[in-house]
Amino acid sequence: GFSFWSASGNTIELLRDRAESTINQLQTRLREHLDQPAEELKLMAAEIASGRIAPERAAEFDAFLLGGLAGMPQLRVLTFLRPDLTARGAQRLPDGIATGQADLSAFPNIASLARQAWARRESGWTPPLYNPVIGQTVIVSAQPVIRDGQVIGVLVAVVSTEELSRYVERLGRDANASVFILYGRDHVLAHAMMRGGRVSASVEEPLPTLSRFGDPVLAALWDEKRNRGRIFLARPPVENRTIDIDGEIFPFFYTELSGYSDRPLLIGAYTRASDLGEIINRLVLALVAGGVAIVGAILMAV
Repeated sequence: GFSFWSASGNTIELLRDRAESTINQLQTRLREHLDQPAEELKLMAAEIASGRIAPERAAEFDAFLLGGLAGMPQLRVLTFLRPDLTARGAQRLPDGIATGQADLSAFPNIASLARQAWARRESGWTPPLYNPVIGQTVIVSAQPVIRDGQVIGVLVAVVSTEELSRYVERLGRDANASVFILYGRDHVLAHAMMRGGRVSASVEEPLPTLSRFGDPVLAALWDEKRNRGRIFLARPPVENRTIDIDGEIFPFFYTELSGYSDRPLLIGAYTRASDLGEIINRLVLALVAGGVAIVGAILMAV
């Protein structure tokens, strides 16, 4: 009995450590993935503010933007937005990187982004918004460029939800789990199923809701009718719950990722309970072996 109690405690602790380690690693890698563009924008803004790089010198400025975009593969677009809402930028295309200029005054969501950055006068991430130029929902890091006390423009680094979904899919393969990022509790920001234009987006609805999203397991995350409590209690800040989908059990583990939008993102992962079968089977085997030993000992004593 003592051996079984010890084995079950060790097994639960092992599962909890593995789950918490996975979530913590996902959080760390996503922070690194998103922090790099924000830090790079600060360095680029300092170069422009000092006058060493000037938007007026088009050829030099294009090379500057191309170098910045090439060094950050997670970016789809790198743009300098002027106060009149004309933009000079570099964009990643299927066949390479191209530079160009555009008038963005016709897009209210981009104008709002610029006004917020000028008022804030410091770097920050925007809420998810639909970019009609590239036809995708994006999250944006905006860095005001301040010269002689005046904001002369905003450097904008654009990360698309498709690229972010590609990255979390890769993280999921490494963790042997399905990884996701939620915007708040009810909108999907990144998931393997959001790749390849499988989910439509618009200015009015840049992100799909859980109910409209195509993953029935993730859609049931907050459904209390399917909630089966916890296999074990995760330690804060990691949280967990177990969902029952047609008789199959899915343990979920998740935590908040703040600082990358106007509300905390929720990063998490889930897997099938059957994927943990080998560990559970060893525990059951220990229980059966212990029971057989006890029965055998009683028979010998009699």
